[in-house]
Amino acid sequence: MTPDVRQPPVPRGLLQRAALSILSDRAIVVIVTVAVVATALAATMRLAWAGIDLTLTTAALTFVAAPLEREIDLPLGQNAVATANDFSDLDLSSLNCDPANIADGLRLSGPLSLARLNAVGGAPIEVSQPAPNALDITLSGESSVAIGVDTQATLNTGDGRPIVCRPDPTSRRAVILLIADGRAVIAATLRLSFEFTGPIQLLKDVRMSSLEFVESDLARAQERVPLFRSPIHGGMLRMLDVSQNVDLREREPLRLGRLREGTSALTVTKSGLLVQFVGAVSSVNIGPEGFTRNLQPTWLAYARASDMGQIGGLWTAAAATLGALWKARAWAHAQRP
Repeated sequence: MTPDVRQPPVPRGLLQRAALSILSDRAIVVIVTVAVVATALAATMRLAWAGIDLTLTTAALTFVAAPLEREIDLPLGQNAVATANDFSDLDLSSLNCDPANIADGLRLSGPLSLARLNAVGGAPIEVSQPAPNALDITLSGESSVAIGVDTQATLNTGDGRPIVCRPDPTSRRAVILLIADGRAVIAATLRLSFEFTGPIQLLKDVRMSSLEFVESDLARAQERVPLFRSPIHGGMLRMLDVSQNVDLREREPLRLGRLREGTSALTVTKSGLLVQFVGAVSSVNIGPEGFTRNLQPTWLAYARASDMGQIGGLWTAAAATLGALWKARAWAHAQRP
């Protein structure tokens, strides 16, 4: 006959003493303290990455999208003018032009188009719109920009001297390549003047790693712009993780951290550059220095905005837990002699 090897039941008094020990006043204080500290941390610690949906109009922006190799083919009209300064090299071979010194600058006029924009090695690109019919592109690193020209277009140096060209008579279009090697102290600048006939998309589906909204150097020099003023005309910022909409007011500074997992588009409109970005960002701050508001969601805000928080489950569960803990404490006091 097999002997009964079952363990004897734990005496009821032993379980009761263990429960009384756990539910002592000191233990309750420790539990509540831990809960308070955890809540405080959740209310102050912010998400490492937050999803945003940004739409705004601005007079200027600077972005990094490495590597950027984008065919644009943006017509600028029949009477467009392009002025290039401080580029390191110039390729006029498609027009069979006499040698020209790029240090003198370059001025093109006639039927033009913005054909291509390239940037390597994380070179920043600044785009600004000083007027509805003008666009400035500033290249600070190793970059290049191609201008499509009609073979009948006029080419001059920056000081007005004509550049003699002998284009192929069987061809109507050619491409002029402006190159910046990134070694110059002064950034290369291309100004485009054109007839504005409606919104034109400059870039689409570009993966940016950095996006800044700052006044262009030229605007700061001419208008003595205060450091805290931004070029933003207005827009909307939606914090996707907490379903929060933030109106961006005119001239309100917006500072974004690193970007990832997102795409952006840039459109030239009559009222400014329309920027659209959807993706993740490491930090979001608005307002001038000293009055900055951090919009990066905290873990507590994220929990409240989650499905559990939206139906009240988060706070219902917390209240139920505290209520049960209080009842257990009352029972423990009643059991003590």
